[in-house]
Parts: sequence; C-alpha cells; structure tokens
Amino acid sequence: MLKFLKCETSAEEETAVLEWLEASPRHREELNGLDAAFSALVLHAPDAATTHRRRLFGSRPWGFRRVLRYAGAVAAMLVLMAGGSWLFVAQQVRSFSERMNSIEVPAGQRISMTLQDGTKVWLNAGTTLTYPAVFSHRDRRVVVSGEAMFDVAPDREHPFIVETYACDIEVLGTKFNVRAEESENLFSAALMRGNIKVSNRLSSGAGELIYMNPDDCVDLVDGHLTLSRIEDPAEYLWPEGIINLHSASFEELIDKFERAYGIRIVIQRKELPRIRCRGKIHVSEGIDHALNILRMNADFTYEHDYNRNEIYIR
Repeated sequence: MLKFLKCETSAEEETAVLEWLEASPRHREELNGLDAAFSALVLHAPDAATTHRRRLFGSRPWGFRRVLRYAGAVAAMLVLMAGGSWLFVAQQVRSFSERMNSIEVPAGQRISMTLQDGTKVWLNAGTTLTYPAVFSHRDRRVVVSGEAMFDVAPDREHPFIVETYACDIEVLGTKFNVRAEESENLFSAALMRGNIKVSNRLSSGAGELIYMNPDDCVDLVDGHLTLSRIEDPAEYLWPEGIINLHSASFEELIDKFERAYGIRIVIQRKELPRIRCRGKIHVSEGIDHALNILRMNADFTYEHDYNRNEIYIR
C-alpha cells in the first residue's frame, strides 16, 4: 500500500490493491487513514521543521546531527506506517485463509479450475470441493466428495492434503485421481506422476499408511486399503469427456451415464443385461449414441422420455 501511495506500484500490484479496495468499505477507510498520515508526513513535516528551526536557531543552517535526527524521525514514522500496514495485511491473509469456498458440480457437467497455489483441479459430475481462499497454513488442505483429479504445484514446505470421508492423501507435487463416495462406501486413488501417501481415517489405532508410486492404485476393501497396479489408464480420461467401456459392468456404465449426461435411467427388468464392451465413448456424442453402442453388445431396449429427462431400460 505504501508503494501505491507513492505511485511506485507495477500494473499487477495496482490491480491487486484496487481489487482489495473494492472488496470492503473497511479497506478504503484503512487506506484513507494511511494516505492522510503519509501526506501529512511528506507535505507538512518539512514546513513544521523549518518553522521550529527558525524559532530556536534563527537563520543558522542545520548541522549534520540535526539532519540525521530529522531523517531518523522520518524513517521511524515510515517504519511504523509500514509495520501497521503489514500487520493489517497479515490479519487479512489470516481472515482469507479461514474463509472456505465450496464448489458443487451438477450432474451432466465437469469443471476445471486452478487453485491459489497453482494446483490444477478437474471435478467430475456430482463432486464437491471445499478449499480455503488462501493457503496460509503449514499444509494446503482441501476436502473432496466425489471424483477429482489433481495436478499439484510442488511446494516441499507446504504439503498438499486431500481429505475425504475415508482417507487423507498427502502430496508434495504430483498428479493423481481420487474418488470418494461415502454413500456407496467407495474410496479409490490412482497415481499418474510423483509420489503420494494415503492414510486410512476409518481404521483404529495408528491407522494404515500406504506410499504409492506412479501407476499404483489403492482401493478401500472391507475398511482396509489394498494396493494394486492401474489396469487400464483409459479409466482416468474422464477430464477429457471420455467414458471408458472396457471391463465395466452394465450397472457401472449406467451409473457413469447418469453422472455424465445428467439424466435419470430407470431399469425396468429383473435381470441386468450381460455386457462385454471395449473402447471408449465421447460424452459430447450424446446419451442416445452411448446407449446404442451398448445395444450392440447387450440384449436390451430403451425408451427416452425427453420431457421428463428419463430413460427406461427394458
């Protein structure tokens, strides 16, 4: 703010100050007070010093010691002003760090975003992400419910932690996928790059810890973590709008379709069709295209009620 008052800010700094001013009337009052003190120091202190000098010493010039004394007083005032500004800014940072944001992705949509630290996040349909406006603590902690992919900005002094209902994932800089569905008692994590540590929040005692390497995946089975290798990398192409058909059951694909297309699918038959599919489906091609692909590999019919946005499998 001192640089702003002295017209020494860069374009980026000036934009930051202006955005800060627009955020709250209190910010404008704080800057106005600082501006008044700064203006009084710059404009009136020399005049007051000159009058005081003439009254005490007549027209004699200042000695070197008096110049240093005056300069020291000015410097002390600037330090106090800067210190007050820093304290105020520090309080604002703490306030922002305690302010939590939450994003909930509706069915049929996906979003991508970049967090304040540079971490890139992709959120699948039905996912909720809760995160602080500013990372100012020892760790960078976010909370996920649903499915998300993270490409974490490296910062060894501030580990990135993804908290879910079942497990915490701690990383320094890496790319990984996590899915946590408490209603389905489902948790899984897959690592594409770097290293991560997964800790089981549901286990008693010290808890379970698993350290993952690239191409590892972890699943929660009967309350315990199991480590294996990624069988099909195409399973994690959902940020690109791709649904992987390989090795998925009919029920699993129907669940994916409901999320991806934001539609309700009602199965009106006693037994689920048996299906053996390979390949991938692009979400952008529509739900009817996806179901017709499945019909080539399974015996079923369907009716699409466009008014109710529902599909009936028979």
